[in-house]
Amino acid sequence: MKSILSIFFVKAVITTAIVGAVALGVWYVHFAIEQILSTPHTFGDLTITPYGHRQNNLLEHFYDSIHVQQGQSSYMVRGPHLDITPFGDNRGILLEANEVSANFVADTTTKAKEADATPAKKAEPIKFPDNIRVPFPAKVRLAKLDFNMGDMGWKAQNIEVQNVDEKVVTLNADSIQGSYIKDPAALQLEADFTNKNLIVNGKIKTQNDYVNLTASAPKNDLTQL
Repeated sequence: MKSILSIFFVKAVITTAIVGAVALGVWYVHFAIEQILSTPHTFGDLTITPYGHRQNNLLEHFYDSIHVQQGQSSYMVRGPHLDITPFGDNRGILLEANEVSANFVADTTTKAKEADATPAKKAEPIKFPDNIRVPFPAKVRLAKLDFNMGDMGWKAQNIEVQNVDEKVVTLNADSIQGSYIKDPAALQLEADFTNKNLIVNGKIKTQNDYVNLTASAPKNDLTQL
């Protein structure tokens, strides 16, 4: 009887230790992720400052806003939400936000110095990565975009980017307006990089007209459009 009780006691202690270690590990991962995602980070001249982070679980995160500063350029993302679902019918990644406000200021001083110090080079081909693919459903949704660059600016609504295959991506946007755009327009694009060429098909629509777009270029030199 004592032998049986001793074995039971040893098993109980081992089980308790294992469960405790797992619980401690889960708590530590949760704490580490919370610290990483809710505190400012700086990489060179790039600073990312999150506000109001909260999470439903390790794979779903919400923010009140995220501010990004790089040099004189600043970007504000309001109401971002990230949801990663690794299994099931709704498997995929969803990244959405209520609004992105961007004020881009070009660093002309650095570019001028580099241009003076570097001799002119022959333009190299612009290559599209041949091995790029999106192996799982992914979608980016943005309700509103406001982008400014100097005395120019553009706005758009209901922007959505998603993959319909591993090497086919679509882009849709409504109410595009701003510099050099006479009338508000809607944009629909599909980029297919399955084969040797990058093929883009699309349509630009205004209230009274529309234009169909078709473009193709070899992935090893996109300048050959």
